[in-house]
Parts: sequence; structure tokens; C-alpha cells
Amino acid sequence: KVAIKSIMEDKLYGVQRLACSTNYVGKSGRICTIGMLTFDCDVSPDEENEEIITEEAEWNPEKQHSDYAISKYGAEMEIWRGQQEGLQVVVINPGIILGPGFWKQGSGKLFTAVANGLKFYTKGTSGFVSVNDVVNLLILAMSKIDEKENGQRYIAIENNYSYETIFNEIAIALKVGKPKFYASYWQTELAWRWNWLTSILLNKKRMISKETMRSSHQLDCYSNEKARHQFDYQFKNKLPTGTPSANNVFTNWAPKFGLTYNQLNWGGYLNYSNGFVPPQITEIYNAIRVPYLLPQSFSNYEI
Repeated sequence: KVAIKSIMEDKLYGVQRLACSTNYVGKSGRICTIGMLTFDCDVSPDEENEEIITEEAEWNPEKQHSDYAISKYGAEMEIWRGQQEGLQVVVINPGIILGPGFWKQGSGKLFTAVANGLKFYTKGTSGFVSVNDVVNLLILAMSKIDEKENGQRYIAIENNYSYETIFNEIAIALKVGKPKFYASYWQTELAWRWNWLTSILLNKKRMISKETMRSSHQLDCYSNEKARHQFDYQFKNKLPTGTPSANNVFTNWAPKFGLTYNQLNWGGYLNYSNGFVPPQITEIYNAIRVPYLLPQSFSNYEI
């Protein structure tokens, strides 16, 4: 309960302040989740959905949702409240976001699991998108906000893929073994219950949740037609080309000068050097709230 309360406070506090600042903030872009967009009817696990989920789908309070989705829903409601008070808003609902770094949290754990030798897969499907496309689409949508386009929602996915396909592609990119064994619904139901029990007995953090296991069997299909047609946007990071990656290059001129004097067994030396350190990788890619992203230079004098 404490963890759930913390999630709610983190998601809602900043959005509430933003929604109340319409006199100072003219436009706002909010990244939520496609987990908020659901069918009106119940669909059995591993049963194919005939309906494609679009931006017209709404939150179904009678369905069971994860704590994360509930917190996102609450934050989005605050954004819509801000719109009623004069704030121009746009909402992006991305699928499961894939990108470099951040392997220890969120969807980045998919990379960690495969890299550590994940053996099981499920046949559920969902929408996936690269972090590059999410950011690009948000910037593009923000630039188009006006009174006519105010209050629009856009689903951001490159395509719909099965978890089996995602795991296999990650395994190929990381040059590790692919998951070999299919985990059926009853097996994942047993797995999350066992993890729940052992976490209590051993006082450890839970590794899997009921919502995660059940959603891994859900065959959801989302549409990105609105974003593609509205902005003529083409999602660039397509899965068959490989998992998203990034390169960062830092260069600097670091000189070193020295002067040595020796005469009649008396001497001395004078050295000057300039050191250079690029931004630390751990600060860029780990979950640090305010990383120091600038290169650092150091001057050294020796006499």
C-alpha cells in the first residue's frame, strides 16, 4: 500500500501543479500509456481480438488494472482538467517503449531478462515503439497545437508484435540464446503466486506481478493510423532492423607541456597538463534524476 501511494503521489503531484498553472504555461504535452485504452468486453487469455484499439477507446473502471496504469489515468485526468481551465494539451499514448540504457527498470528489464538467459516466452501481443519515435512524435504534436487541435490524443506504436518475437529479436541483437519454452496461462498464474509467497516469506521484492503475467497472454492490437495520417509521420525504428541503439561521441584537445632544467647538479621542472573526462556512462543511462551531462576538464600544474 505504501508503494502504491508513492506511485500515485509521484504521478499526480507534478501534473496537478502544471494543470493549475494555466496563467504561466500555455501548452503541455503528456506521455501516458496504451494500457489505459481497453476493450469494453472481456477477452480470454490467448484469444485473438477482432477489434483494433484506437484513440476512441476509453478507460474501463470495471476492469482490473495495474497500479502503474491507474496512476497514469489519474495524471491524465488532471491534464484534461487543465484543458478545461485554458491549458492547451496533447496526449501521447505510447506502447511498450524500447530504447538504449535503463536496463534495470520499466521495459528495459526485457533486455536484462534476455541477456541473463530468459528461458520462457508467452504468445501475447502488444504495441511496441522506440523512445526516439515517442519523443519525435511528442515534439511534432506540440508544435501543431492550436485551438482546433487542442486536446488531441495519439497512439504511438511502430507495430504490434508478440512477446516471443520481441524476445527473439533482442536475443539476436545481444547474441545470446533465444527463449525456448512456452509458458502457458496456468504456468504463469502459478509463477506469480509462487513469487508472491516467497517474497513474503523471504522479505524480498517481488519480481513479477499478477497484472504483468496476465497481460503477457493478452492479444491486444493497437492502431497508429491517426498519428501517421495527421502528421504524415513514419515511425523510423522498425523492429526487423534491430533493437534501438545509440552512439555518443565526446572529443577534446588535452595538451601537456613540460620544462626541465638541470645545471651543476641543480635543477627543476615545470609541467602543465589538461585532463578531460566525458560524461559518465552510469550517469547518462542509469536512473539518476539530475545527471551531470557536461564533459569535465581538469588543469594540473607541477613544479
